[in-house]
Amino acid sequence: MASRLDILRKAVFEKLQHDLDDVYTYHSVEHTQAMLAAVSGYTEHQDISDQEIELLKIAILFHDLGFAESAVDHEKRGAEMAKEAMNELGYSTQEMSMVEKLIKATKVPQKPESTLERIICDIDLDYLGLPEYEERSELLYKEWLALGIIKNRAEWEKRELAFLENHRFHSEFGLEQRQPVLEEHIKRIKAELKNKEFGNN
Repeated sequence: MASRLDILRKAVFEKLQHDLDDVYTYHSVEHTQAMLAAVSGYTEHQDISDQEIELLKIAILFHDLGFAESAVDHEKRGAEMAKEAMNELGYSTQEMSMVEKLIKATKVPQKPESTLERIICDIDLDYLGLPEYEERSELLYKEWLALGIIKNRAEWEKRELAFLENHRFHSEFGLEQRQPVLEEHIKRIKAELKNKEFGNN
């Protein structure tokens, strides 16, 4: 018999695959899958219960599901969808409330308060501190370009560098394992932009 988490995972992935517009090259099924895969790294060696890890995974599943309906306030809509689905499966009010807080904590600028909120925020932006940062970043660039959030690559490069410089991981794992890599990305990007600027003069 499938667990409640398995039931929710199946329902969310089906909705993302069927209802999510192709324009969302970054906020995709793959992003949610990558987040779920990152959970163990962030939670091992931490005093976190199995129940908390289950709620963290539910929050991850639903945190971007609102994009399947609208990009506006997608965190709020995702939290509402999580509550509806969890209620049907008999989760408690306290459990639904925790998932709602976790989802809303991912809204940028991030301001996590609890250990689990710090973890979900870091997992959501985990790619910033990974070697494959450029590959994931390119997907977000394409998405923003298609949505009209940016006009060209020059604008993207300026905004992305500012975002990276202002970002700091929150959790113990994020600070130890991701922050140093993020700082290396910043150095490299600055050098590349400087070379590009020098080359144009």
